[in-house]
Amino acid sequence: MGSGSYGLEGFQAMLKNPEKSGFMTCGYGTGIQLDPKNSNSPFLFLGIDFKALGIEATVEMGREFERRKDAILFLTKGDVPGRWKVKPLSEDSNYAPLESMFSLPPNFSPQNPETRNFLVSSGTHELACLVHPITKEVSYLMIRDGRSIQEEFKVFLWIIFFQFLFSVLYVIGVGFLFSTLIGLPVRQLVESCNKIEGGDYSISVPQTPFRELSLLGSTLSQVAARVGFRIEAANNELLERHRRLSAIFECISARIYLLDKNAQTITMANSITCNRLGVAAVPPEGIPLENERKFLLRDLNEKATDFHAEFFDDFDGRTYVLNAFTLKDHLETSLGYVIVERDITLEKEINRMKSEFVSNVSHELRTPLTSIQAYAEMLVDGEISRPQEVKDYLNIILFETERLTRLVNDVLDLSRIESGKHRIKPSIIKPGQIAQHTIYLMERWAAKKKQQLLLEQDEYSDSLYADKDLLEQALLNLVSNGIKYTQEGGKICLKTWKSDEEIFFQVIDNGIGMSKTEVSQLFTKFFRADSDIVRQAGGTGLGLVLVQEIARIHGGRVEVESTPGLGAKFTLCIPLKNPLFMQQKAASGGEAAGSP
Repeated sequence: MGSGSYGLEGFQAMLKNPEKSGFMTCGYGTGIQLDPKNSNSPFLFLGIDFKALGIEATVEMGREFERRKDAILFLTKGDVPGRWKVKPLSEDSNYAPLESMFSLPPNFSPQNPETRNFLVSSGTHELACLVHPITKEVSYLMIRDGRSIQEEFKVFLWIIFFQFLFSVLYVIGVGFLFSTLIGLPVRQLVESCNKIEGGDYSISVPQTPFRELSLLGSTLSQVAARVGFRIEAANNELLERHRRLSAIFECISARIYLLDKNAQTITMANSITCNRLGVAAVPPEGIPLENERKFLLRDLNEKATDFHAEFFDDFDGRTYVLNAFTLKDHLETSLGYVIVERDITLEKEINRMKSEFVSNVSHELRTPLTSIQAYAEMLVDGEISRPQEVKDYLNIILFETERLTRLVNDVLDLSRIESGKHRIKPSIIKPGQIAQHTIYLMERWAAKKKQQLLLEQDEYSDSLYADKDLLEQALLNLVSNGIKYTQEGGKICLKTWKSDEEIFFQVIDNGIGMSKTEVSQLFTKFFRADSDIVRQAGGTGLGLVLVQEIARIHGGRVEVESTPGLGAKFTLCIPLKNPLFMQQKAASGGEAAGSP
């Protein structure tokens, strides 16, 4: 084995002309001393298998060394990991194949990727060993100066740094570009969706360079517009229904309010109930139910389908009937309860007066019927034979019959007038004649109580266009009341006079009189003052109601003045010209009511 003192330059020159270099004279290997001045410096060995590589590979290796001036190359055929062989450089039979003068450890195998880049310290040089496979069998080992490797590594790090920096800037730029071109439209779409969620359906998504995003935005705008239109229509319909229900709710004169499922809190109420509760409206949290109502509704859950109770309210001193109903949705789920409190004070009073009316009518019917029956039986039995007594008995029967007739007529006439079925028959009449006829009819009744029945009327020739029968019935009722509620020996006076526009009929008596409270209830059906004299006098409580209705039909009025114990004064005021009657008269071709 030969050796030489080639430096890197000599070694590179040898590679450029391997056949002429002394390096190739050794058939099985040549050692190269890296540091010629130091004989103890390590040798590197080179073995080349030209048969395996060919001249083209050798030329390529030369080019590699031209590019890398500081490199030393081992090139060999590795057939066993860790073993590197050399073959003779010629076909001379004197050179037998010898194994390499050196052996590499297993971890230096080119098949081991962990050993492909490492540093070896050797004297004044730091050598970098790079092992790379060329073919399946052939690898090359390049040995370079470590300092140049470090310099290149630094350059490589800077290159990596700038590449990384460029990549970061590129990513930021691309991200900003996408954020501008895609992110902004997406944010606009998100904002539009938030507006839709908040109830604003009048959105407009701007167009973008991306067709898909623009299509999505326009579709979203169209859908929002359609949804907004439908929701607005539904809201308008709900508002209209709510307005109608609220109007119905408020128009009902009863107290109406809603309770929660537990029947403990008022959640909604109409204005009448709010006035009762002392609030303008029910707050969102509701109003706790009063203890009195809770007591009334204690059995509500058991009788929700048909629950009612009657109670007296100290708030206004009136009587109410309470009805409760279960409020359910379309799934039959209970939502609470509807409570209706209806004022039945007037109904109870009417029922009381009806009962009293039946009692009074029974009495009014029984008394004259009893008299008629008794006197008729005496006449039939022949107990009365004298003509004058017979005549008196017949007059009594006639009087009681007229009394019954008036009673029945009062009931029937009031019923017909209130129902609108009574047919008005106006005609030209003389007020004085009506007054005189009334006095004539009632004289016998007043005479029975030894009362004075007087007529006072002014001298006037005016005629009145009115219903003669109704007007006469009103005067009979007024005079009849005066006779009934005036003691024996009293005085009743019927006066008539006129003004420029009205005719007045006034009945004055010096009877028992009335209090202001009784006067305020005179024209209530079936009302009768609570006194012994009134109960003894009888009556149905309909006479004055009928008088008021007759006055109303004629466009007039009834005025009352009374003092307890001093008597009463009733004035029937009838206008000379009733517009309704005048229209009927003109249509029938009659003449105008008289003139002064």
